[in-house]
Amino acid sequence: MKFNQLNMKNETRLYIKASEKLRKELREFIIKDKSYESFSTENKISQREISRWICGKRGIPLNIIIRFSNSIGRSIEEIVHNEFLSFERSSYIFKFNKEISIFECNFLGWFLSEGHMEKDGRRISISQHNKECLVNIKKLIETNFGLTNLRIEKDKEAWKLRISNAAFCNYLSWRYNLDFGKKCRKVKIPDIIFHLSQEHKYSFLASYIEGDGCFSHYWRSNQGKKYKVPRIFITSSSFGMLNDLQKIFQSINLTSRITLDKPTTKINILKAGDCSKLAFFIYPYLVHPERKRRLVEIFQNKGILNAIRIGNSKGLLNKLRIHLKLERKDLPKYLMDNLGYKAAKTTIMGWLNGTYRPPLSIILHTCKVLDKNYFDYLPKEYAYLLYVQKLISKENLYELRKTVQIRQQGKCKESHNNRSR
Repeated sequence: MKFNQLNMKNETRLYIKASEKLRKELREFIIKDKSYESFSTENKISQREISRWICGKRGIPLNIIIRFSNSIGRSIEEIVHNEFLSFERSSYIFKFNKEISIFECNFLGWFLSEGHMEKDGRRISISQHNKECLVNIKKLIETNFGLTNLRIEKDKEAWKLRISNAAFCNYLSWRYNLDFGKKCRKVKIPDIIFHLSQEHKYSFLASYIEGDGCFSHYWRSNQGKKYKVPRIFITSSSFGMLNDLQKIFQSINLTSRITLDKPTTKINILKAGDCSKLAFFIYPYLVHPERKRRLVEIFQNKGILNAIRIGNSKGLLNKLRIHLKLERKDLPKYLMDNLGYKAAKTTIMGWLNGTYRPPLSIILHTCKVLDKNYFDYLPKEYAYLLYVQKLISKENLYELRKTVQIRQQGKCKESHNNRSR
């Protein structure tokens, strides 16, 4: 997506503190195709001002760079890559990068859920009840964006992180087509997010859920016992935002459902398996201490291992039966005696034949008895659940998360190469 298809309402307020290379390219373009006089007349700018741009005494207006970009057929992202943006004549600057970082998506999630830009386009505020959460966000902004003028202050019964950098505010408005002032019912996810990698989407979802979402549970019963099943939901006044979130969930193969809960609406992840996978994807990007603690709590109940069903595992269960030297008819008694899992014989025969999907608890027990690696038979996305259940170590969790990340990066590059062809 090109920038000249995005938000142009404030392009005249943004300036480029152009490097020598960019100034030289602009000068050659003016001399080759036009002259200072004709360029001045066409853009209604004095020749003296143009000379100041070329000499580096003044910043070049962004709208001039966009016209230059369109004329030479190069994308604006490439032209202003590693250049510094400034806002009007203010001293604040922000370095532009053509590649959108994973943290930038994380910041957008916080901004769209808990933040807003002031109407004059000079400050951003992010509100939270938890001060420690804002301290963590502040450190990440300073590290990743190099911004310095940030402060946390009391805001009635909550806390507010204020970012005073007009160049950064207007950069966000320009690149992501974000409005100044309160968002409320008209907030939507920027289109460019849908075209980024899976990891970018996980980072965005992590912060958005921490801001406007909740890690919760609901009760289910099995074999006469009640247990908690995890649920993740997000509340919003903007139906457009919930539709956009549903599209992102679909793109990462998670099932979600939008429900009306006046005066707001919710999008829910209700399947225990999908909640477990989402937790695995987003946990590295969580910064809210209470949300992180709550996420661990909803996966600690042992009952969840019976709620999640695993795809065809016919071969594994037959290996267990052979290893134990059991007849098919004796397997239900074995499961009852060793796991306390009561199931009808027809159900267990269905597991052996591949007709039904066995619960996760059965697969874990079978792997343990046969001394098999869990993830030879389970998707790696269940690693966070197994870590909370203390079945794997934190080192194993990090290693599996890194493996999935590398795999997805490879798929992203392959997809990009196919599009290029």
